[in-house]
Amino acid sequence: LKTLGLVQNMAQMGFYIPAIEGKIQLVDEICLSIGDTQSLEEGLSSFAAEMLEIDRIVKKIKKGVRPLVLIDELARTTNPQEGRALLKSVITILNNYFIESVITTHYDQVGEDVVKLRVKGIKKTEIEEDVNCKNIEDYIDYSLIEVDDDSVPEEALTIGKLLKIDEDIINNAYKYL
Repeated sequence: LKTLGLVQNMAQMGFYIPAIEGKIQLVDEICLSIGDTQSLEEGLSSFAAEMLEIDRIVKKIKKGVRPLVLIDELARTTNPQEGRALLKSVITILNNYFIESVITTHYDQVGEDVVKLRVKGIKKTEIEEDVNCKNIEDYIDYSLIEVDDDSVPEEALTIGKLLKIDEDIINNAYKYL
């Protein structure tokens, strides 16, 4: 998300972007909701601070600002049911105003009117040696692919198995999928 924001900013200022080609729409500003902005001084939890930032973004949009919206793991610090509902609500608002946006999430079933991407994941055919915490990155392809369904890629469980996490943890997890 930070890279997308930087590339957008570069294009807005007339710089070349680090890509073979690209189509970048000019926007009024770049709105980010990334990281944890809780404030002990103001008594704001991570969730409350995030909701205030999302509120600021939506209010700008409703006033006619045309931003690029980049949101990392919206509502990750609340319960999954309300988190998914809030995510769907924000997606609906952004779509209703035709706002270009990228939102990362672990929530599934967030809507039919979104393009869903996920990391390709473990390069299973290339694993030739014992995988450990020092070399596991060599076997993960972080490029993005478009997916059409809400199928479970089982990457987390595969990583757990490769790192030799207790079999009971992995086997019990498969029961809940």
